[in-house]
Amino acid sequence: MSRKVLIGIGLATATWSCGLTDPGACTTSIEPGIVVTIQDAIDRTPLAETAIGNVYDGTYVGPLVPNGFLGDGTMISRKAADERPGRYTVVVTHPGYREWRVENVVVRAGACHVGTVNLVAALVPE
Repeated sequence: MSRKVLIGIGLATATWSCGLTDPGACTTSIEPGIVVTIQDAIDRTPLAETAIGNVYDGTYVGPLVPNGFLGDGTMISRKAADERPGRYTVVVTHPGYREWRVENVVVRAGACHVGTVNLVAALVPE
């Protein structure tokens, strides 16, 4: 199941992970609630390696940790909120760029796992 929602300036896609052979069987994987691809807004250069960020939901604060990599080892995304539904504010910072922030990112609980919300943080140079 997939659903696309536009949030702020990032594209969000929610996906649910369940067994492929039996739709009722759940996998044992741990799915992130949020994945953020971090790139330069002008030339799309990956910036995830040197960016930092957090997700906030009430009193909960979770760091954005390394997630996706290109074949050459370049980090392109970070993740947070493993298997944790909630309503989040996501903040990404990087030296030389404006802070990127999006609010009201809703991670929903699914039958097996949370629905991962995929965001693109297009960072604008200062």
